[in-house]
Amino acid sequence: MFTRIRNGWALGMASLELLMENKKLVVFPLLSSIAALIVVASFVVPIVGTTTGRQIFMSEDPNAGAGPLLVLFLLYFCCYFVMLFFNAALVGVTMMHLDGRPYKLTDGLRIAWDRFSLILMWAVIAASVGFAIKMIEQRSQLAGKIVALLLGSAWTAMTYFVVPVLIVERAPAHKAIGRSFSLVKQTWGEGLVANWANSIVVGIGMIPGVLVVVAATSTGDPVIGGLGFLVGFAWIGLMVLVSMTLDAITNAVLYVYARTGQSPDGFDDELLQMAFAGKGGDAGLRIGNEGGPDADVADAKVEAASPGFGGMPAVPAPSAGPSLADMRKREAS
Repeated sequence: MFTRIRNGWALGMASLELLMENKKLVVFPLLSSIAALIVVASFVVPIVGTTTGRQIFMSEDPNAGAGPLLVLFLLYFCCYFVMLFFNAALVGVTMMHLDGRPYKLTDGLRIAWDRFSLILMWAVIAASVGFAIKMIEQRSQLAGKIVALLLGSAWTAMTYFVVPVLIVERAPAHKAIGRSFSLVKQTWGEGLVANWANSIVVGIGMIPGVLVVVAATSTGDPVIGGLGFLVGFAWIGLMVLVSMTLDAITNAVLYVYARTGQSPDGFDDELLQMAFAGKGGDAGLRIGNEGGPDADVADAKVEAASPGFGGMPAVPAPSAGPSLADMRKREAS
């Protein structure tokens, strides 16, 4: 257990170091948040700003309950989809970085677009399960809320690696769940501690923002208080984006380790190699270049050759690009 804790902490710190060297990765959570706000506004404005919308949602007619629930589910699904899309883009470019391949931010959008149908199907499944759990939580007594909490936690843990499985293995959503669960069982200790480490780092990072808000508002000056409030909450918002980025980076790194048993480029081999010692894995993992566990290689090649984001070719190509093992052999020679 102590070894898992030590390795998990090292993994969290290494993920932070990767983010510090690639600060532009924060752009993806920012785009995700903006897109989610636009989606929410597109639903809320017609509801609040129109008579019909207010009548539907404020109606006490029991027969009118299906309409609002359907709208709420669509809102939940659309928000989940846009956030999942940009998260997939972030994981995609992180995978390219870990594989030692140069990338631009647009490559992440191409990767996510190339897997649009997989992301869409997973969004339908995940949003349906999440919405059902949320309904159980909101409409239940204490026991029901506890059950909903347990179900939600189990679902989140079981599907932790779904996004990298979709990105790398191109597995269908229903198979990605089982694949994710098998990888979670290998890395649960390291992943748990690494995410705790990320939370501690982000929590410490939020302290200056909180102090600025408290100090500014305690002056009693409305101008200073207002400016301090804006600056402080802007800093806190930045820390939230950092947290989202760290979570995605850690997710990608854990996946690569679970699959290959090798240390990705840019990470301390000595500190992190122990995390997966003796676990085995698929040596020669090609980031973004292979089909799922049961996928047909020919189908993967056809899919990868399809137009990408904005008509641009999908990234990476199906048979191009070295694997982690290939790069290490070249470096050693």
